[in-house]
Formats: sequence, structure tokens, C-alpha cells
Amino acid sequence: MKPMVTTLTLLAVALLAIPSASAHWSPYPHYHVVPRYYVVPQPVRVVRQAPRPEREFYDMIGIGVRGSGFYLHGTKFNLSNLENPMMGGVGLQFRSKFSPHWGLEFAVEYIRGKKETLTQQTFPVTLAMLFYFLPKSRIQPYLLAGLGAHFTQLKYANDIHRSLTEIVVPFGGGVEIRIGRHFAVNADVRGLAVWKIIGDQITVPERCSEAGACDGVQTINTKSKFNIGLQFLAAVSYYF
Repeated sequence: MKPMVTTLTLLAVALLAIPSASAHWSPYPHYHVVPRYYVVPQPVRVVRQAPRPEREFYDMIGIGVRGSGFYLHGTKFNLSNLENPMMGGVGLQFRSKFSPHWGLEFAVEYIRGKKETLTQQTFPVTLAMLFYFLPKSRIQPYLLAGLGAHFTQLKYANDIHRSLTEIVVPFGGGVEIRIGRHFAVNADVRGLAVWKIIGDQITVPERCSEAGACDGVQTINTKSKFNIGLQFLAAVSYYF
């Protein structure tokens, strides 16, 4: 009886020791059992960037194509009452701002007009100062004033050709609208004061050398003339 009790006691002790030993025993003796743990997520801080300020566009240069309409009142040489007809044409303009409110415009154009027996064409070259009222806005009204030259050629019915160079002072105002980052459109109305104060040239056919052969040749007036007028234009520009 006593050996049986001893055997049962040893068996009970073995059964109690097995779970404790199994907790520390691993079939892979070279590896350590790492206890599991949970990572508590940390709050993510979102940094909001300030909105990008609107550019004032005074560090860019614009190249544009424009169309113009011209009307001048007055005469050039009194060779015909058709002088200074309505004219229209196209040109290139270059614009740049050197400060938030001030800018420059350089433009070259070709305009032409014809009325009955007279053909008149002009090559205007002008430089103008621009003042912008709202430099940070995409809609920018402006005033302008400048100085330039008109290189004009006239062809009369009796085949007389006359060319002259005139000084022009443009002044007026308009509006420029920015379309995106690089494109803009503008339109304006300009008053024109034109003086013929630079020498001119005349080409007269040989037949006009006879008195009365060509009407008006003897009445050519080479004195400086003063013309006033208006210019209407619209343009689209690319800024870079």
C-alpha cells in the first residue's frame, strides 16, 4: 500500500510541474520568446501651409499680339480731302512692370486705310508708361501716356507718293485681365496728338512737271500739320 501512495504522490507532482516547465521550454532553443505588446498610436499633427500669396506680376515680361483701329482728324499735305481715312491693323506689344504700380509698354504696328483714290499706310512705333491702380488684382485698370513716331506713306490718284515721319503722343486708359499665371488680355482707348515736324519726301511722276498736268502739286504745303485722333486696341499677351 505504501509504495502505491508514493507512486501516486510522484505522479501528482509531475503533472503539476509539466505546465510550469512548458511555459519556459521551446522546441527552438536558439530563439527567445518575446512577449507580445500593443503600440498605442500617437496623434498625427497636420501642419497647414499658408496659402500662396498672389503674385504682383512686376517681375515678368509680356509679349502680345494686338489689333488696332485709328481715326485721325486733319490733313497731311492738302493734296486731297481724303487724307487720314479710317485705318486698322495689327502689331506686337511688349509689357513689363518695374514696380507694383508702374510699367512700360513698347509697341510696333502696321495700319492701313483706303478711301476712294487715296491709300494711306502707317508704321507706328511707341513707348508708353503705364500706371496700374490695382496691382494685386487679376483685373487691373490702368492709365498710360507715351511718345512715339508714325512713319506714314500716302499714295494719291495721280500716282504721287508722299512719305513723312510724325511725332505722336498717345494718352488714355484701359484694363488688363489676367487669365491664369501666364496669359492676359487688355483693351484700351487712346487719344493721339500727331505733329508732322520731321522732314518728308515726295515722288512726283514726270508728267506732273508740266503746269496743270497733276492737280494739287502746286498747292503742296510742307508746313507742319497738327492732327488729333483716337486709337482703339485689344491684345492678348503671354507673360514669362
